[in-house]
Formats: sequence, C-alpha cells, structure tokens
Amino acid sequence: MKRVISISLFALLACAGVSAQVAKQVEVTKNYAPSVSQATKLAIAPNMADTVTLRPEIDYTITPRSFSSTLGTHRFKPASVTYWEYMKEYSFYMKLGVGYPLNSVADVYASTHRADVGYIMGYVNHRGQYSKIRMTDLFDGSSYRNNSQQMVNRVGVNAGRYFGRYTLSGDIYYQSDIYHRYPLRSDYDRREINFEDVNLKLRFGDSFVDLKRLNFDVYGSVDFYNDKSKTFVEDSKYQQIDATAGVKFARRLATRSMFSASIDYRGYYGLKDLSSYSNNILSATLLYGYNSGRLLDLKAGLTYSFDHTTSASKTNRNYVMPYLYVGLNVRNKGTFVPYIELDGEVINNSYYSLLKRNPYVEILGSDGASMPDFMHSLPNTAKYNVRFGVSGHTRNSKFAYRFYANMSFLENSIYWYNVNQLFFNAEVARENVWSVNAELDYKPVSQLLLSMQVRGLIYTNFSTVNSAHPPVEAKLRLRYTHKKFAIGASAELQGVSKWTCINNPVFVGRSDDENAALERDTVTVPASVDVGLTFDWYVSDKCTVFVEGNNLANMNIYRWVYYREYGANFTAGVKVQF
Repeated sequence: MKRVISISLFALLACAGVSAQVAKQVEVTKNYAPSVSQATKLAIAPNMADTVTLRPEIDYTITPRSFSSTLGTHRFKPASVTYWEYMKEYSFYMKLGVGYPLNSVADVYASTHRADVGYIMGYVNHRGQYSKIRMTDLFDGSSYRNNSQQMVNRVGVNAGRYFGRYTLSGDIYYQSDIYHRYPLRSDYDRREINFEDVNLKLRFGDSFVDLKRLNFDVYGSVDFYNDKSKTFVEDSKYQQIDATAGVKFARRLATRSMFSASIDYRGYYGLKDLSSYSNNILSATLLYGYNSGRLLDLKAGLTYSFDHTTSASKTNRNYVMPYLYVGLNVRNKGTFVPYIELDGEVINNSYYSLLKRNPYVEILGSDGASMPDFMHSLPNTAKYNVRFGVSGHTRNSKFAYRFYANMSFLENSIYWYNVNQLFFNAEVARENVWSVNAELDYKPVSQLLLSMQVRGLIYTNFSTVNSAHPPVEAKLRLRYTHKKFAIGASAELQGVSKWTCINNPVFVGRSDDENAALERDTVTVPASVDVGLTFDWYVSDKCTVFVEGNNLANMNIYRWVYYREYGANFTAGVKVQF
C-alpha cells in the first residue's frame, strides 16, 4: 500500500514540472454561469428631501356656447286606482277600545277581493256609553246624577260584482240605537229610547271617472224603521218605510265641457200610528260644466222638484232651484280663485228624518200632553243658498285657504224646543241665516297639518220659539305624524245659545197644583270649548295602540238643552289590520 502511494506522488510532481515548461491551454467544457454574492445592506438612512420646486404655468380659455332645447307636453291618461286595489294589502281591520267613564268602541271589517270577479265585505260597528253623568239643572243650578246610556250597534254586508266596466254593488245592514232620557230628576218610566233600522241599497253602473264615453248609474234603496221606545202616549207604535230610486247620466262633450242629467225619487211612508203620513218627492236635474283650463270654471244647472204630502190634508208643492258656480282662476294654478255659487235642496221632515237628527224627539203637542197630527206631518224644508268668496293655495301647496259669505233662505225651517226637560218637539217657520266663514289649512312639512274653521252667524227668526243656534262656531285641528307615532289635538268652540222650554210645573217637580199653568222659559246654554287629544303608537305595520281624550277642559257642553255631555273622558285600545 505504501508503495502505491509513493509512485503516485512521484508521477504528480513530474507532471507539474512538465507543465511549467509548456504554454497554458484552457478547455471549456460548459457555459459560463455568472453568480452574484449576497449583498449586505448598509445601515445608513438616505436623505429623501426634494430640493427642486416645480411651479407649473397653466393657460386656458372657455368659449361659451348657447344650447337651445324644447320641452313639449305629452297627454297621458291619469292612473285610476280603486278602493280595493289600494286596500288589497289588508283584508281585515279591527279597532277595540274602552274608556272612562265607562264607554266602549268596536269596529271590525273583513273582506275579500278578486280583480276579475268582485268583492265582499262584512262589518260590525259599536259605540256605547253606560255611565251615570253628573247633571246641573239649568233652571236652578242644582246638581244630580242620572243614567246617560247611549249605544249604537250596526252589522252589515257590502258586496260588488264586476261586469266589465260596470259594477253591481249592494249593501245591507241592521242598526239598533238605544238612548236614555236623563236630564229629569224625578222617576219616570218612559226614559228609554230604542229604535231599529234595516237598510238595503243596490247600485249598477259606471264609476264616472272616464267621461269620454257616456256614464250611467242606476240606484235604489229601501229603509225600514221601527220605534220600540216607551213613548209618552202608551201603546203607540211608530214605523216608517223610506224608499229611493234614481238614474244618473254624465258625459264629456268636448275637451273642456261636460253635462249630466239625473232623475231622483224619494218616498216616505208612515206605518202603524203614522199611517196617515206619506211624502213623495220627485226631482229632475240638468247640469252643464265648462272649464277653460286657465281662467274660467263654470257649472250651471237647474233642479225641478215636485213635493206631494199626504197627512191630515194633501199638499202639492213645486220647487225650481237653480245651480250656478263661477270661479275665476285669476293667477292661474289655483292660487287665487274668486267665486260665486248658488244652490238649493228640499229636506224631508218625516218623523224618522227628525229622529236621525235628534234622538230625543217625541210626538207631543205644545201643551206637553196631547199628540197632534202635525208632528208627523211637518212640511218639508226648502233651502236656498247664495255664497261668494275666494279660495286658493300657495304655489308649494303648503297653505290653502277659503273665505266666503253665505246667505241661506229657508221655508219651513225646523225650530226645536224642549218639553218637560225630557222631550223635544219642533215647529216650522221661515228662517234667514247669514254667515261669514274662514277655512285655513297649513302644512309646513309633510308630517304636520294645521287646519282651522271659523264661522260667525246671524239669524232672522220668524218663529214663536228661539232658533237655538249659536252665533259663533270654530274648530281647530293639529296633527303630527311620525314613522313610529302620530299625535293630534283639537278644539271645538260653541257659542252661547238660547232655547225655548215648555214645562209642566207638576211634571218637573216645581208645583203640586195639577191646575198650574204651563211655564214657558228661555234657557241660556253657555259657551263651551271641547278640547281633545289623540295619540297613535305604531307598534308595527299591522298593529297600532291608540288613546283618545275629549272635553279635557271638563266644561259643561250641551248639544241639546238639558242633555249635558261627558266631562273629561278618554278611550284607549288597539287597532289591528292584516
């Protein structure tokens, strides 16, 4: 082994010596592959300050050019939305509430609708108050408490069937009204008032939205009334049937003019103890309208009415009542519109018509004892009105106004008077009424609405009794709506009124002498302000909690003499829709 190593070393040394003596030669066996060794970053922070400041110079010019455009108007048909299309989201609505003193309210509506077939809706309505109310004798100022029950219930069905552009609709309901005569302090077993009403209405025709074609409407109704009250005259029975029928046509004659025509019949027939009474009113009306679109708004027409009454005697009356409306859009867009208007109407004075206006009416004579024939055979009232004024609104529609004066001339106007602090009777006579009216609406933002109505009246009395109308009336409404709640406030002013009262001293407890003469008094009802508040809290889009308060100033309010309304009261409940 050592020998081999020695030989090898010798050979290497020999080669080295030879190479030193010959020229150098390099043989490249592969391509050159350069490489960079790893660099080491210097630990020195460079100075990044820029010592050069650039100040650019910009030079530009603008050459104005005029651009003309023409905006043209395009006529389009306004969208029409039916009630059911608007309310289709909710097919059920319910309002339930109770309050202090004991009162209640309930409204329930359930409906279904198909756009190609029709609709049907059932409803129930209830209003009631059951508490005893503290009364103040307007004659001697003493106080006492009596049952002031008032309750109105209604249940009905409303339905409609579509036949192309026509609709056949009907409504049938039953209503029960219960009241209590509560002013008199002495015991009296004829206090309760109870009458019922069954009503059926039918209609077939157009909606009178598109008047480019002839629109028509045919309608009729039957109303059966039954008085179940314990009346002053024992074993008396008062019933009545009211019937109406009519047809109406309307069409646009040109772009800015239209006409309408109608024939209307109203019949009132007494039954049982009212069987001697019947009243038939037949009316025909023609109306023409023209609107220039800018300045003139004109409507002119005429109504002829034939009035036939049968009671103790037969009477025929003819009435011709013109209708005229002329409005001048002086500043265009409705900002300032002076106008004048004439109209009239025939008002039925059957027993049931009077009872709907005043539930405390009774068939009594002026002596407070007899039952005269005239009470259920009063002639109808003919009313003629003339008014002129100005109306308009601001360009942004935030403020709207209406100021006008009205003159009413009434033939056979109703004059109410009280009998024995319980009943109301009526007589008829001429009456002239002059009034000055102001109506304002202010809506500074979409959530806030303020409205006000003020009326001053002057009466010319042609009756033996007082007119019982206040000389001033005013209403104020304020409502603010938020996405989560709504709050409203109101105030209603009723001025001083004077009533004629006929009393039997024995009946009202002022005398023991059965031969005492009747007392004819004038009772003054003081002015009052009914202050109300409402609050709605929107729990969700389907549920609302509400609170309503009335007469919060706790004033003595009389709609009818001796019949004092509730003092401060409120109702709370819930509204649900889905």
